[in-house]
Amino acid sequence: MGYAAEIKKAKVIFSLASGHNFYFYNREKRPVFFDKQAEILKHVKPVSFRDGKSRELFYLKKLPRDSGRVLDLKYWLDLIRKPVDLEYYIWPVDIVGLSEDLDEYDYALVFPFCAWPDFVHITPFLSNLDIDANPQNLWPDSEFYLGRQNPIVRSLVKSLLDAWCAYDRSNYAYHEFSYANIYYLKNDFRVKFDFSFSAHRSGMATDRKIVDESRITADYADPYYYYSKKSGMDLYSDYFAMAAILFKLLIGRLPYAGSILEGEPNIKESEHALWLKIYQKNPVFIFDLEDGSNRLGSGEPEIYQNRWNQLDQSLRNMFHKTFQRANVLRKTDDLIFYTPHQWQQAIVRMSRSVEC
Repeated sequence: MGYAAEIKKAKVIFSLASGHNFYFYNREKRPVFFDKQAEILKHVKPVSFRDGKSRELFYLKKLPRDSGRVLDLKYWLDLIRKPVDLEYYIWPVDIVGLSEDLDEYDYALVFPFCAWPDFVHITPFLSNLDIDANPQNLWPDSEFYLGRQNPIVRSLVKSLLDAWCAYDRSNYAYHEFSYANIYYLKNDFRVKFDFSFSAHRSGMATDRKIVDESRITADYADPYYYYSKKSGMDLYSDYFAMAAILFKLLIGRLPYAGSILEGEPNIKESEHALWLKIYQKNPVFIFDLEDGSNRLGSGEPEIYQNRWNQLDQSLRNMFHKTFQRANVLRKTDDLIFYTPHQWQQAIVRMSRSVEC
């Protein structure tokens, strides 16, 4: 393989999972991988994977600073050895120390590198731009209009729910659900999630983890977490984010973005930051049955109202219960969040009733 000559010119780093494994790399080669520049490694020998293929190329992602200066190696090894469903999620296969002095903070996770199909960001579907509501927006492509009438949206919703169910069965919490971490294949709309550095085994729904705010998309963040960041995030935070993303795809608005943000999508970034404080600390659902303080504003609210009315009553009830103020601010002991499987069942029932 000619590795000996390459190793002489490259930096060698050793696996912390096994003393018999090492990688080497030349920093001159840094291809773009899933929209990010990757540090490509070669393993000392090809590695066989569950799919029956062997790979010699890998890439690095440094552990973020909030992982702590003292490495909890047992935590990361346990996570690496118990992966989620790799059909939908990117997952690490090793952890390495980048510094010769492992007492210093300098570690990275290792991921297998391969020629992925043409995955693209889900951003246009979850952005604040909606063709039906804003004909003069920046997205001329008709595929980006929202609502379940769009067959592309229906395909994305199905694939997202399949992926969420797979993750939920693994007993992990993800905590970074957002357009920044979700990709899809343009030919069949199958989704792929980037790895979440906030991932952790969640034995109980209330198991909490402190998460770096910079990795959280506030539009989809659990209001309770946002209102009291010291409390961290739990599995209910994941369930809220899932519901918010589903709501955005099916309706075209965020659950609390009514008259508070009438200027959307042309709102300035500073105004959006100010709105987020209101959005998270005063979460009034735009279709709240009793509180009308955040009803849809001017513009074209009938589009969103029509999409809402076209949902089954049972699905509307689930959104009502999820987004009610007392629930998302955790002011009651009777929390009402739905698992990915429950959302999946509700969507399937609605699809069957429409077909009939």
